[in-house]
Amino acid sequence: MTSEKKGFIYTIIATTSWGISGVLGDYLLNSQSITPSILTSFRMIPAGILLLLLSYGKDGHLHIDLLKKKNFITLYSFAVLGLVAIQFAFLMAIKYTNGGTATVLQYLGPIFVLLFLCIREKRLPRFFEGFALALAFIGTYYLATQGNIKHLVLDPKGLFFGLIAALCTVVYVLAPQRLLAEHGTIPVIGWGMLLGGITFTLLANPFSQSFHLTLSGWFFVFLLVILGTVLPYGLYLEGVRLIGAVKTSMLAAIEPVSAVLFSAIFLGTSFHKMELLGILLIILAVYVIEK
Repeated sequence: MTSEKKGFIYTIIATTSWGISGVLGDYLLNSQSITPSILTSFRMIPAGILLLLLSYGKDGHLHIDLLKKKNFITLYSFAVLGLVAIQFAFLMAIKYTNGGTATVLQYLGPIFVLLFLCIREKRLPRFFEGFALALAFIGTYYLATQGNIKHLVLDPKGLFFGLIAALCTVVYVLAPQRLLAEHGTIPVIGWGMLLGGITFTLLANPFSQSFHLTLSGWFFVFLLVILGTVLPYGLYLEGVRLIGAVKTSMLAAIEPVSAVLFSAIFLGTSFHKMELLGILLIILAVYVIEK
C-alpha cells in the first residue's frame, strides 16, 4: 500500500471517528442518566492522560516546558476557552438537538475564524470568502428553520450552544499556533485536555449531580474517549504527514456527513429535506474556504 493511500485511509478513519463521537454523545445524553458537564469531565481528563502517554511513547518526552510561564498562559487559555468551551457547548448542543445537527453547527468554526481574521486585518472578505459566508448563512438558516423564517425548527438553546462551539473554534485554531509549531500537536492537545478537564471539574463540580450509567453506558464513554479523541488525533496527524494539510482538510467534510448518517442509521434521527440542504450548504461553505 502506498503512503498516499495510507494517508487517505488514516484521514477517513479519523474524520469518521469524530463524526461517530457526536452520535455516541447523543446516545449517552439521551439514553443514560448523565449530563453534559459530567460527560465533559469524563471525556477530557482521560483523553488528556492518554494523549500525553501517546506523546511520551512517540518521542520519549512529556513536554513539561509547556507548563513554564512563557507557555502556560497561552496553553491555559487554549485549554479553557478553546477545548473546554467547545467540548461542553458541543455536548449541550447535542442535548437540545441531536448528534448530527450539533456536529454540523460546530463545523461552522472555520467561518468564524475567517470573520475574525477579516476583522483583525481590517479588510472585507474576498470574493470566494464572501461566497462561503453567504453559503454558511443560508445553510444555517435552512438547518434552523427548514426554509420558513416564522418557524424555528431547532431548539433555540441547541442552536445557541452549537454556534458557541463553532465560535470557540477561533481560540482553538489561533491561540496555540506557536505552541503547536514548537512542541507538536499531540502534547499540546494532551496538556490542554488534562488542564481544561481538571479546571472544568473543579469549577463546575459536575459529580455533585447524581448519575447512573449501565455497563453499556460505561463502554460508550470509553468509546467516546478513544474514538472521539485519542484515535482520530493520532491518525489525522499521520494523514497530514502523508498527504498534506490541504487534502486532509478537504476530507474533513466526512465528519459532519458521517455524523448525520450515523444519527439516522443508529439513533433513528430524521432530517427534513430542507435541513439536509442546509447541511450541504454549510459543508460546501467550509470546502470553498479551504480550497
